[in-house]
Amino acid sequence: MNSRSGESASRPTRVRHTVTWWLAAAAVFAYLCRNSLVVAESELRADLGLSESQMGFILGPAFFWSYALAQIPTAWLGERYGSRRCLPALSAAWSVATALIALATGFGWLLISRLANGVAQAGLFPCSVRTLSLWHPQQSRAMASGILGAAMSVGGAIGASLTGLLLGYLPATTIFALFAIPGLFWAVAFWFWFRERPVDHASVNHAELALIGGVTADVDAPADGVDTEDTGSAASPPLHGNLEARFYRFSRFHSFRPQCCPSGINRQPGDRSRMHGSFLPTFSDTRSGRGRVKAS
Repeated sequence: MNSRSGESASRPTRVRHTVTWWLAAAAVFAYLCRNSLVVAESELRADLGLSESQMGFILGPAFFWSYALAQIPTAWLGERYGSRRCLPALSAAWSVATALIALATGFGWLLISRLANGVAQAGLFPCSVRTLSLWHPQQSRAMASGILGAAMSVGGAIGASLTGLLLGYLPATTIFALFAIPGLFWAVAFWFWFRERPVDHASVNHAELALIGGVTADVDAPADGVDTEDTGSAASPPLHGNLEARFYRFSRFHSFRPQCCPSGINRQPGDRSRMHGSFLPTFSDTRSGRGRVKAS
C-alpha cells in the first residue's frame, strides 16, 4: 500500500470522479466510432460498390449481433484480468477496427471491421460498471453510472453531427482514420494513469479510501497485472440479467432499422448540400407521406 501518513484527517481526494470522467471519455470515443459509419454509409456504399442490402447488414445485424453475443465473454474477461488491462485493449481494438474502414476495398473488409467494432465495444459497458462499483461508494454509484450513460449518447450525437459536417470537406475514409486517433491515445494514457484498486493509486488519500470503503477498495479487485481466480461472477444472476437485457436490446435493433430508414440517410453520394443526415423521416417527409412506415 502507498504511504499516506498524516492524510487520514484531510478532506477526501477526488480521484474517483476523475476515474468516472476517464470512463465517460472512452464512451464518447466509442460511440463516435460507432455512429460515424451510419452517417457516411451512402458515400461509402457508392465508393465500394455495395448494395443497400449489403450495407444494411453491416450497419444492423453484423454490428449488433456481434455486440450482443460478446457482452458476457468480455464481462468475464473484465472480471478475470481487470479493467486496467481490458479497457485499453478494447479501446485500441475498436479504434484500429474503425481505422481499417479507410482501407476497405469491398464488402468483406468492411464486414470484418464492423464485427471487430461490435466485439470490442461490447466490453466497454460491463468493464466500466465494474470499475465504478470499485471506485465509488454505494450512494454515489447511480450518479457515476448516469454520467457514463449520458456520455454514450453525447458520443453518438457528436459522431453523427461531426461526420455529417466533415463529409462536406473530407472523404469518408479520412474521417474514419481521424476518429480512430482519440481512442488510441486514450488507451495508452488510461493504462499509465489508472489503477485497478483505489488503494493502489498514489493520488488517493486515506479519507477518500474510507469514503469509498477501505475494505472493499483493498480486496475486491485484483492487483494490477495479476490474474485472478474465477470467483463465480460468470454465474451471477444480476450480471446475467443485466447483460441479457442489453443482448435483447441490441439484437432487436437490426429488425427496427430497415423499417424506418431503408436508405440509411437522407443524402446522396457526392451531395454536399445535406451535411447533417437524419436517421428518421423528417417532419416534412412525414407530412407529405414520404416518411411513413408501412405496417407489415
